[in-house]
Amino acid sequence: MNNKLLNYLLESDIFNASEALFAFCGDLTGRDEETIMSANDECGDVADKIQSFIDKYKLENPREGWDKKIKWSKKEKEKGMAR
Repeated sequence: MNNKLLNYLLESDIFNASEALFAFCGDLTGRDEETIMSANDECGDVADKIQSFIDKYKLENPREGWDKKIKWSKKEKEKGMAR
């Protein structure tokens, strides 16, 4: 990657996918309230926080069928998490 492109990407307000994941986790850990995520908990609260993060940083909403790209483990499939 040339320096001009690298500087543009670093100075840009746009996150790539991995940067957005790290930024979202930083956003969660910077909050006073706890965020609980597990297979035993409802996901509505987390989904709301994700949408809030998307709106805050003006990220694109997920594309149709994005959930079909998830690589579920055998255990997750057995729990009925995979569609």
